[in-house]
Amino acid sequence: MLSSKLAATLLYAYPALPNLISVYKKKLKYLYSYECNSREIAANVIYAKIFRTSDTLENLVALRNAMTSALGFLSKEQRAVIEGVYFKGINKDKLAENIGVSRSLLRSRRNSALNKLRSYIEIFGFTEQKIIEVFDDEALFIDCAEKVAEAYALSRNFRKGGNGGE
Repeated sequence: MLSSKLAATLLYAYPALPNLISVYKKKLKYLYSYECNSREIAANVIYAKIFRTSDTLENLVALRNAMTSALGFLSKEQRAVIEGVYFKGINKDKLAENIGVSRSLLRSRRNSALNKLRSYIEIFGFTEQKIIEVFDDEALFIDCAEKVAEAYALSRNFRKGGNGGE
């Protein structure tokens, strides 16, 4: 099953997927263009770039569709928590106050939503290994993974009694 960290990474990346898909479409269009092909670049090099770009583009579209579908399976309450935390970047205390629940209920809803999303994303064919193989060098996913790692480290520090500034 996908790890919670990888699921969180995908959630942070989700709002930016349409822009990234657009970038890959432009890359592919350029690789097929006369401008690119009139340069003195070996055909096999261009073909390899076309293959890699189209493969990544196909996987990005499939991931966006899988995540959109998976998000559709969440309850209204779970969706509100996911959107607040991952898409809008609202502080968890503020979000709990906004939707009128305790911090522990908010955490429970987030965890159950993450578990549900992880299951559905895997059903749609995105295993942890596939995600890493396809997107390991993509800047968006690297940035989102760093954001998740930071959040987990900060969370661990608070559980240990640190003040976050040490």
